[in-house]
Amino acid sequence: MRQRLEVIFDHAEFHKLCTGNPGRAIRRKLTEGKRGRDHQKYRALDYREVPEFIRRLRAVEGTSARALEFGLLAAARTGEILRARWSEVDLTRRVWTLPPERMKGRELHVVHLTNRAVEILEEQKGQHSVYVFPSPANSKPMSSMALLMVLRRLGVGERTTAHGLCRASFATWAYEAAGAREEIVEVCLAHKEADRVKAAYDRSQHHAARRRLLQARADFVNGKVPASNLVEGDFRALREPAPLAAPYPPAAALSGSPSRLHTLTGSET
Repeated sequence: MRQRLEVIFDHAEFHKLCTGNPGRAIRRKLTEGKRGRDHQKYRALDYREVPEFIRRLRAVEGTSARALEFGLLAAARTGEILRARWSEVDLTRRVWTLPPERMKGRELHVVHLTNRAVEILEEQKGQHSVYVFPSPANSKPMSSMALLMVLRRLGVGERTTAHGLCRASFATWAYEAAGAREEIVEVCLAHKEADRVKAAYDRSQHHAARRRLLQARADFVNGKVPASNLVEGDFRALREPAPLAAPYPPAAALSGSPSRLHTLTGSET
């Protein structure tokens, strides 16, 4: 029933017959517990600590530090970062396209590159013909230990994993600070849609909104915007309207002062 309602309201919203989808809100609530358990597997810095961490990270030289910074800006998984290939990168279009065989969900994924991510890629040119972040010891990709060593060097190895830093902190910032729509965040994270009906109906990849959300995150970690819910963009969710005051409050509640009565009925004092 919820799936059918969601499809109907999506259709109505598209044709501007309504300004929200209650079915989507219900789905979000039903999946919150599952998402929370998934994110709890990985230790992660509070998103408000990330700008200071990035400031310190940029003072660290080496390929592993740049790989970690790039992964954070791309909200990518550790394996995706370490095995990034030049053949996947298009600096003209500013996209990093990962083929299905490299993705957890076995679906092609496009990452929109932020300004700083492009700078990092430009700096990495010439180091290796295949891999963007090659191991300094051989021609193979770096191991995941390389990113962990950077975290330990900066004193946060016990508080966060690379996965948690790059992805869990992004998701928390996106929902809490940016107020981003769930579908935009989930596509940025390359999470596979569990709802088959929804997946079949909504084939949009939200490219423009994803690009702006990732750049907004980059601006935040660069210290250009505050850690607040004032981030603007077409990736934002519609805010829930304030609940209406009860038209008939209990008699006991009306026995207080006139100001109390005004508060309960929604009247201005």
